[in-house]
Amino acid sequence: MTDTETFLGIMTICVVLVTLSYFGFFDWLRGNKDKVQFFQTVVPDDGRVIEGIFCDITGMLIQGKVTHANGQIEEGKFDRFEGQLIEGKLTSPEGMVEEGTREKLTRTLIQGKRTSPDGMVEEGTFDGFTRTLIEGKLTYPGGDVEEGTRDEETRRLIKGKKIFPDGRIEEGKFDKDTGKLIEE
Repeated sequence: MTDTETFLGIMTICVVLVTLSYFGFFDWLRGNKDKVQFFQTVVPDDGRVIEGIFCDITGMLIQGKVTHANGQIEEGKFDRFEGQLIEGKLTSPEGMVEEGTREKLTRTLIQGKRTSPDGMVEEGTFDGFTRTLIEGKLTYPGGDVEEGTRDEETRRLIKGKKIFPDGRIEEGKFDKDTGKLIEE
């Protein structure tokens, strides 16, 4: 190998390293992913308005707000590679509000709070595939409250307590099909 070939090899390596550094690759490798970003508002052809902090490397939204043409609003942290909401608030056009952590694969709420337009509030852990509350607190519009573990099929409380608007409390195990107290 000649001195010229060695010199050109070293220069090529230097150019590659400078290019990677310029695009934030080393910050990204060190875990400083939030340093590789820029703020922008984007309006794609599909009618969405996307505003917030974007990743320089992937070009995807990582923190901000997406307003869809149908009225759905997503606010919070987004996956830097797929641009999907992973933690934050989703408001549907019908008025359903979900706040918390979302399952990456199914994009459904897995930990947090869901408030229905009729006033029903579910708080706790949700099944990422069936979208049902499996552990936590469910408050009905009429004032009834159920806290505890729920059956994934029937969605009924199976262990925990029910608090009624008149102050009555039932606590223990409940029948998964009828919801009646079977063991205190």
